[in-house]
Amino acid sequence: MGATLSVDAFAKLARQIGLRAPSFVAQEMPHFATVPAFQDGRLAPRPMALRVYAAWTPGGYTVMPGGLARVARQDGLPAMNMQSGAASKDTWVLADGPVDLFSLLPSPSKPLEIRRSGEEAPSRAMDNLFWLGRYAERAEDLGRTLRAIILRLGDDTGLQSAAMAAALTESLLVPLGRATPVALEEARGGDVTRLAVELDSLVLNPERGDGLQTLLRDVARTAWNVRDRLSVDAWRAIEALSAHAPDARPLAPDPAGAKSYLDDLVQRAAALSGLTSENMTRSRNWLFLELGRRIERGQTLIWLIRQLSGAQARGESENLTLALEIADSAMTYRSRYFGIMQLAPVLDLLLLDESNPRSLAFQASRLASLVTQLPRANAIQVRGLDKEIAIALYARLRQADPNILAKAEGPVQVELTLLLDFCTTMLTRLSDVVQQNYFRQSTRRRTGSAPRKEGA
Repeated sequence: MGATLSVDAFAKLARQIGLRAPSFVAQEMPHFATVPAFQDGRLAPRPMALRVYAAWTPGGYTVMPGGLARVARQDGLPAMNMQSGAASKDTWVLADGPVDLFSLLPSPSKPLEIRRSGEEAPSRAMDNLFWLGRYAERAEDLGRTLRAIILRLGDDTGLQSAAMAAALTESLLVPLGRATPVALEEARGGDVTRLAVELDSLVLNPERGDGLQTLLRDVARTAWNVRDRLSVDAWRAIEALSAHAPDARPLAPDPAGAKSYLDDLVQRAAALSGLTSENMTRSRNWLFLELGRRIERGQTLIWLIRQLSGAQARGESENLTLALEIADSAMTYRSRYFGIMQLAPVLDLLLLDESNPRSLAFQASRLASLVTQLPRANAIQVRGLDKEIAIALYARLRQADPNILAKAEGPVQVELTLLLDFCTTMLTRLSDVVQQNYFRQSTRRRTGSAPRKEGA
């Protein structure tokens, strides 16, 4: 809105209008009418907007009686939407006489035709379900990563140390701009005060754009857009996950409290994953939710392996232990190899083992199966580029040898780097193709749709 623009932004808009005035339309912002609303135990005037519906008839469009009302919780809002706290209510119209009971719904007395599928999911719903899966998985991954670092800030076991917390911070947070080099250097010297403050901000600060609370808001916002396609239990799990932040942040960083919060968050994320896996009918709603989750899990795992096993990683044994912990595969590794840390078996478990549901090969196998279930309603979808990409990804992982991947040429595992680069490209392309082929109504780019890059 023009009234909220800065001086520079207003001048830029004026220049654009001067260059191509026919491309712009000016609209005066109307003031909302007010209605009595019962809020906080009393009646008070609140702004209200009424959405009416028009139906086509042989005589032209007819505006239907009633409509959908939105009532704001406070005055002075430039727009009325659910994210700002507005409430949505049906608007009833009193009739002068008996109401016609005609309905387009089938008669309850008529036998229903058996169906094994519901209504087709519109493009907007598929888009939101896809990103609900991605945001939920991304929030869980960040929660697991932060928990692993905060765990090592404590002093309750001899295995935890500031040095290990600093090493994890250097590999997983500093490259993404989530922790400062100053905090890292101080932690290396044994002073974790600044690092603890920054980690506390990442976990609890709702104003931090790259923080956990922002991701959880993305989960809640995206889920709200498709709430009619989620079961009651799934919706409750999403509410529990996204609304679980403490009401007030502690005055000083509290690693023990943050760890407890993250433990609970990971459990709630697992509950949501279980509900969607076990309780959702295998319709297109589930299909796009699962596609988003598998793509995101694959990309986060690639980042984890690249950062903790590459040339920049220090202390191979410790880093491999941390990678297994964050990827929730430590117990399986211990049962197979008795805790002896070597790169080749870790890569096999995290990259190539299809029996491990956290592995990259498992994600690739699921994606290769899921894309075969995508609808093929037009020439672009029939072309099947998504199937080609998913099959190429799966085939490349099936051909990989963990011993060759672990072999270093100088300071770098060349074959591992080439494989991770290929898989990153394939997952990014698959995400892009799915969005272009099935979500074409949306031109916006979602947060984090590109692969992770240092400093991003």
